[in-house]
Amino acid sequence: ACRSAVYSLRQAQGAKVLQVCNFMNRRSHFSQARIAFLVLIISTLIYFLAFNYNIFGVADQEWFDTFYLRTQSMIPGRLVKSRQDGLFSAGGMIGRGVLGTENVEWDERPTSVQYDTYINGGEFGNFAPYTSQIGGQAMIFGILDAVLPFPPETKFNLFVTLTSLLTAIVLAGVTRWFYLELGILVALFVLMSIVFSHWLTVFGRNLFWATWGFYLPMLIVMNFLHRNHDLQGRRIWQFAMVVFAATFLKTFLNGYEYISTTLLMTMAPFVFYIVRGKTSFRSIIVSGSSATAAALLAVLLSLVILSFQIGVNQGSFSEGVDSIIYSFQKRTHGNPDELPEEFAESLQAKTTDVLAVYLKGLFFDLHNYLPSPNELISRYIYRVRYLNLILLFAAGSLFTIWDSRRHPSERKSEATALTVTVWFAFLAPISWHVIFKSHSFFHDHINFIVWQMPFTLFGFALMGLIFKNWWYQLRRSGLPES
Repeated sequence: ACRSAVYSLRQAQGAKVLQVCNFMNRRSHFSQARIAFLVLIISTLIYFLAFNYNIFGVADQEWFDTFYLRTQSMIPGRLVKSRQDGLFSAGGMIGRGVLGTENVEWDERPTSVQYDTYINGGEFGNFAPYTSQIGGQAMIFGILDAVLPFPPETKFNLFVTLTSLLTAIVLAGVTRWFYLELGILVALFVLMSIVFSHWLTVFGRNLFWATWGFYLPMLIVMNFLHRNHDLQGRRIWQFAMVVFAATFLKTFLNGYEYISTTLLMTMAPFVFYIVRGKTSFRSIIVSGSSATAAALLAVLLSLVILSFQIGVNQGSFSEGVDSIIYSFQKRTHGNPDELPEEFAESLQAKTTDVLAVYLKGLFFDLHNYLPSPNELISRYIYRVRYLNLILLFAAGSLFTIWDSRRHPSERKSEATALTVTVWFAFLAPISWHVIFKSHSFFHDHINFIVWQMPFTLFGFALMGLIFKNWWYQLRRSGLPES
């Protein structure tokens, strides 16, 4: 607006106006940077209190205290193995041990033995690795375990606290990006969606899941694209390298858990900037193809590493490849006749039936805070399900499309970009339930977390933008005519 005014004035006047504009822009950027820093710090504190202490009571306390301790036990199990035989013993993979030398089945190895043996400084007589991920999170903890001069119990509590803090920092970084791109009201809606998700609350501190690893690739891409809106020439290859590094980091930290969801989540900011910036078709094709190829190459590299790790334990690289193929088949749409009978029901289940389970999942339960006056309110008002959110975001999208016609061009592009990104983000959780149908069939006690990757975040951002635009219109309508 300032530069337009400059062109309409005489040269001398225009030069003065331009000086004022440049000064105001510098102050504006400085002020925005300070607020962005405050958003990051405050969000980190709020998320940390939620993930580490359940301070807002979003999740049932007993559930919070005991969530997925059995699976998490593979981390202290790995720490015992690292302390006993070295960081890269058994291929560096996480797993469970037993005190004796008997070769007990992997699923029958007691959970408590893993924690007690680590805390008491004991050793395993036999260790069975978990062959579905590299185990990078445990390697990091293994290094810290070797260098920190504290008792094992203190170190373990520090690892839990560190995981909560890292999850909080990464999600605070995502919240900060929403502030920088769409304003403080939108960031506030995103913050509330994270705080009131009981799934994020219970996942946030779990050592096995390393939840921050799921969101880190998206945050890296967000920050890169925030600084480089226009992907041209060398920046396209820089973007591809960023996507490669971020994707590999994810697979290193927590393997292939929700991998399709994470890959689509990583590309959500890319979709936002494409729609908002009206990027040329050629740039979209080249940059999109390069990023996709980079992500697939990162996954392939991690699979090669995992195959070598499995080979260390099972005898050969080909054994590792066979193990990965078997793991993929039993989690997706493998042939029931070629797999153990225990997977038959999940492999034969209808995808629509599996999706129906997750649509009915609970996002937030107001019963944690208020008594219900009657059954109708208890069932349909207090319990917010993911289907309710999908319908709410759909209504918000339709309203945004209709309302954006009355906005200035900048606000219209911003609303359109966010609306499109919401429904691209919707594909991220759906991809896991569809592609990895068998896994979702068995894991209906945890897989609701994928709705937060990142569908609900962008969905609530859209609701925040609607509120922001309504507030803008309300304030504008209250101004006197000039």
